[in-house]
Amino acid sequence: MSVEELRLEAKNKHLAGDSEAAILLLTKAIQIKNSAEIALDMVQILTDSGQLSQAQDLFNRLPDSAKTSEMGKSLTVQLTFKNLASKTSGLEELKVLNFTEISNYQVKFDLALCYFAEHQINSGMELLFQIQEHKSDFQNGAAKEMIVMICNMLSSSKPKLGNNYRQRLSELLN
Repeated sequence: MSVEELRLEAKNKHLAGDSEAAILLLTKAIQIKNSAEIALDMVQILTDSGQLSQAQDLFNRLPDSAKTSEMGKSLTVQLTFKNLASKTSGLEELKVLNFTEISNYQVKFDLALCYFAEHQINSGMELLFQIQEHKSDFQNGAAKEMIVMICNMLSSSKPKLGNNYRQRLSELLN
């Protein structure tokens, strides 16, 4: 198998839920050709499978050119949100707390982080807008800062969505 065939097979295995087999295939690929792209694939799989410390360790050893690539930037954001979410009570517990403690803005903020970590951008943004609308001074404007950061992040991958959120924030501030 060629390196590209191994990468493709690894991706398919990962998408089918067999991350362990995917990592083994990528390990074979990287032995054939030591490539930052293969290492980034491995970081993605480790991140998706919850092996954050291994993913972060491998990512930290990559050259700057890999870290600043589109995939590298995406992984930086993913790792950041996964790490932040890991310091909360967790998605399921926060969902319950958000239902029972409607005015607890820390719960809403933490739940937004968990949603972002799970790529549920809309759910996370709705919570941030609730905070911004009802308690804009929460953690010195943390909701507004996070909304702007997410809008900036979306500018390259989903510009229309980012602009919609930016417009909504602008309307809320006026």
